[in-house]
Amino acid sequence: MNSIDTIGKFLNYVMHPSLILKGLWNYTVIYSFWVCMFTALIAIIMYALGFKKYAKYAPASIAIYTFIRMLASAF
Repeated sequence: MNSIDTIGKFLNYVMHPSLILKGLWNYTVIYSFWVCMFTALIAIIMYALGFKKYAKYAPASIAIYTFIRMLASAF
């Protein structure tokens, strides 16, 4: 009976690919805070060490996180 349920779930995902996209989007929303925070933190540290090209990554990371959260609240 368990294998029939597994096959049924697989066929459900094959017939409705939006379920896969919804699952990927949920993981993106969940982990986006930590990814963007560490990106901004590393960019700030690299900028403080003298690598001036990393100055644009901290605000961009914050903007990307804000955009992700805005889309998540809309859907």
